[in-house]
Amino acid sequence: MKIQERINGNGHFEEDVYEPLDHTAKKRIVAHWKTSIEKSLEDLPEQYSYLNATKLFGLALFVYTKTKLRPEITELFTEKCGVGIMGSMANKGAVTLRMVINETSLCFVACHLAAGESNIDDRNEDFHRIITRVRFQNGKHINDHDRLFFFGDMNYRLTCSRSMAQEFFDNSQWSEMRKYDQLTAEKVAGKIFPGYKEGELNFPPSYKYDLGSLTFDTSDKQRVPSYCDRILWKIPDGPNPYQYINLLDYRCHTNVLASDHLPVSAVFQVQVGKLIRPLSPRGTQHQPAILLPQPPSNFVLRKVSLPPPVTSTPTVFALPSAPSSPAPVSPTPVSSSFPVTKPHTNHPSGSKIVTTRAACLQDQPESRDSEILRDPKSNPLSTAARRPRPPPFCNRP
Repeated sequence: MKIQERINGNGHFEEDVYEPLDHTAKKRIVAHWKTSIEKSLEDLPEQYSYLNATKLFGLALFVYTKTKLRPEITELFTEKCGVGIMGSMANKGAVTLRMVINETSLCFVACHLAAGESNIDDRNEDFHRIITRVRFQNGKHINDHDRLFFFGDMNYRLTCSRSMAQEFFDNSQWSEMRKYDQLTAEKVAGKIFPGYKEGELNFPPSYKYDLGSLTFDTSDKQRVPSYCDRILWKIPDGPNPYQYINLLDYRCHTNVLASDHLPVSAVFQVQVGKLIRPLSPRGTQHQPAILLPQPPSNFVLRKVSLPPPVTSTPTVFALPSAPSSPAPVSPTPVSSSFPVTKPHTNHPSGSKIVTTRAACLQDQPESRDSEILRDPKSNPLSTAARRPRPPPFCNRP
């Protein structure tokens, strides 16, 4: 038997509800969460539609989208990964969902990592197992996406004492409390979440409170308050200036006291667009993709009046006129000193071969023109008067 957490109208926990967590109860809990989420979305100005959901043991991920964006969403897949007992049980792990909007891929990972104040290495190992094991139906891994969101109960604790944490909490010294955060220290050391970003922790720790109150753990364990519930994001490295994720809000909600954790939420402005890949020469690698940004939701096209032109008279360019008739070309007379080569007479065919045109014009009388027209063979420059082709080489071995 386990206490089933519920919230009454005042946002407080009802302690008198007990029921077994069988399969039917789990389905009822998921349906209750889905109904509650959709009811809260009705108060928003824009219309939202249910996209998909996935769950694993105590994890559940619900994804909704603006109705106007639903036709642009493709390649929607979900995947689960257990990393708990023996490295594979579902008591710890992650549920993931990926999709593509306007050719920009997004991946959402909801996780629950190893508990315990001193189990830092176990939490780090759980993170790396999730990153390497999750593989969607299309063969993509978590790191193969353009926009990554990693969130959930990561269980990283504060390394300060309980009394010091209580003093920081009473004085709202959140910056001092962050200095003892395990996740921040491990991330700076390069052990987890490479390239991921997180907003400033300018709110109280999300763990651990007595049920229905803002009092830190009063049980025998006296757990140190910690920032267990986190939201991180990542974009791929590259020079494209249009790839951005803007964090608009990051907070915990102290008015929801249904658990020993306070809910943590984040609001992002995510840029998506269509990818245009330049053509590359054959045999070379493709050039990096260029992401065309989409206009923001508050984009308004305004009519702008242009100033009058500088002059109303078009500029006319005068072109030079062509001459009416080409100039006569005077013939170049043949110089008397032009060298003339005498014809050869020792050719086997007995024909005379004239090597220059000047010699042909000077040696041949005018009466020869009619003879050449009647009989082409009598032309000293015809093919019959040229050197005959040598016989083929037949003595081949």
